[in-house]
Amino acid sequence: MKQKLKSIVLNGPGSRIKPKLVVIESDDWGAIRCPDEENYRSFKKYFGPDFKSPYLRYDTLASSKDLNHLFEVLASHKDSQGSPAQITFNTIVSNPDFDKIRESDFQSYYRESFTDTLARFSSHTGSFQLWKKGMSEGLMYPQFHGREHVNVPRWLAGLQSGDENLLKAFECRTWSVPHELMKSTIRLQASLDYENERPHDYLKEYIEGGLKDFEGIFGFASKTFIPPNFVMDDQAKAAAEEAGIQAFQGMKYQMIPKGGRKEGGYSKKRRKFKVKDKPLELIRNCVFEPSLSGKPEIEMMKCLKQVSEAFTWGKPAIITVHRLNLIGTIDTMNRELNLKYLSKLLAEITKRWPEVRFVNSSDLSSLV
Repeated sequence: MKQKLKSIVLNGPGSRIKPKLVVIESDDWGAIRCPDEENYRSFKKYFGPDFKSPYLRYDTLASSKDLNHLFEVLASHKDSQGSPAQITFNTIVSNPDFDKIRESDFQSYYRESFTDTLARFSSHTGSFQLWKKGMSEGLMYPQFHGREHVNVPRWLAGLQSGDENLLKAFECRTWSVPHELMKSTIRLQASLDYENERPHDYLKEYIEGGLKDFEGIFGFASKTFIPPNFVMDDQAKAAAEEAGIQAFQGMKYQMIPKGGRKEGGYSKKRRKFKVKDKPLELIRNCVFEPSLSGKPEIEMMKCLKQVSEAFTWGKPAIITVHRLNLIGTIDTMNRELNLKYLSKLLAEITKRWPEVRFVNSSDLSSLV
């Protein structure tokens, strides 16, 4: 009964559509997080080997091997029109330039394109060519996730103040520290969060500049946007609309910052899938995040049930699966086990609903 009520709350409101559409939305592509095995070893030396967050255990840049394995799985499952399964690669378009930031004594922020980041690591040098190959074969399609996946004003302020944990992480070429050691009053991963007064100019420049960089890298504009950590206020959302965003990805709530924990943290705004709305709200109603629970078979079965519930209510099945679930640079078994059950999930979907279509988030925003 509890599960049925959850399904009603999630899928009941809003419009219904007849086609059975499956969208797989995957966040964090392009973000450096922990860049390579050498830095990861240093990170464990500083902070200990037992991280509570799976993101600190698995998340890093996707290597050429990661992409080849993922694309092999996607290509092996076809929909009713003969198209392969595909994933929306929600992409962070740049990363901090750690060397230049250090040279400025943490007084200024510098960044580099994520394609330049990939080119600096041997296991990733061919990765972007695989991105292009995946796009041409209909296996993946990039959309905008953000300029960088770190809250630049708060991060620089922490570095300037001599925050020991942030400085240690910086030496490992990352901004991430174990959550339990964070001193910030906001989420450091939430790029559009803020403390005290709203930084109008920063939020606008982040969105407009990031979207311009996205178009420069891929040769087309992103139609959709998913803000880092789902945190974005209505003014930032309006700026994204003005910059050309036609649909917003996300969970059932938009997290609206209030200016830090002292001011109450966040308010929640209910989002609904209504085909006549502009911009369109794309609601993630299915979850496949096996790295978070460590139980891929159970996660696969839960996701399959959620797909069924979405179709019952006449909704597109929008599956969220973050990058950390699909890669194995740090832990090979993480990739192998999760891809095994992703393949089983896709096989079951096409078996149970032979009329299904695999589309990306941009296609969905146009189709409905």
